[in-house]
Amino acid sequence: QPRRENIAHLLAISADFDVPGARVTDLDAEQLQEAIYDAWVTWLRVHCTQGPVVIALEDLHWGDESTVDLLATLQDRLTALTEEFEHSVTVVVTARPEWDVPEWIETLELIPLSESEAKAIAKAILEGPVDDEVGTFLKEKTGGNPYFIEEVIRYLLDTELLVKTDSSYELTTETGTEVTVPETLTGLLTGRIDALPKTANKTLKGASVMGERFWVEMLRSTLDHDVDEEVDTLLINELVSPRSEPVLPEYDEHGFTHALLRDAAYELLPKTARREQHGNVADVLVAKLGAEGNPLA
Repeated sequence: QPRRENIAHLLAISADFDVPGARVTDLDAEQLQEAIYDAWVTWLRVHCTQGPVVIALEDLHWGDESTVDLLATLQDRLTALTEEFEHSVTVVVTARPEWDVPEWIETLELIPLSESEAKAIAKAILEGPVDDEVGTFLKEKTGGNPYFIEEVIRYLLDTELLVKTDSSYELTTETGTEVTVPETLTGLLTGRIDALPKTANKTLKGASVMGERFWVEMLRSTLDHDVDEEVDTLLINELVSPRSEPVLPEYDEHGFTHALLRDAAYELLPKTARREQHGNVADVLVAKLGAEGNPLA
């Protein structure tokens, strides 16, 4: 039991969590780093008894040096211990092109979408023919970023700058004017959130405090208004969606349609509101899950 506790504490510390009273904090810096490496190898070995393991890490360009060092060390140790593992371990990371990729990582470059591919996304979303000018416009404004393309299409529809004619969907402006959209994806997402009715806006921000996933039952306990109708509004606007494999099966779980959307909603909360709502969420989690004997509490 103490060894399992130590491993859990080491994994938590490696993820920047505070673990008051943990025995492993008595180690010096070098010993602690070595123990963290061993803990991750042990954790992976246990999970590999159940089947192949995939570790997915997003936006590694934001990762600090210790994170990259951990991945490099794991790569070396897992390679040396291949015969001891029942199944394979694959690490998949995403990063921006400017990231200095270590030599031991095999890269697969994702190139921006073309005009025809942007047009194909529009056609799929709109469920109808799309004018060639729309594909050109989407490519120019988004740089071929798929999620940006989706959001620009929704923006154009909401602002009636994209309309359905007898033959296809087309851009529409007054003579001599130019179709304009926010310059960045973050600006576009912020605009969508700000355009929501007041209580739906508040509900989305409240949900963002829980993370990319949230639970309606718990949201009811952390906000001072009826959230059910507002969640329906968020569903209609394709800002959130139901989750088919919930972390807590006994609760009605939803998730943001994209991590960047959740981040945009969270950033709109003042820091004082964030602290207050994080406290509310923690209290509700302990009260609900703790009462049920759920280990996640």
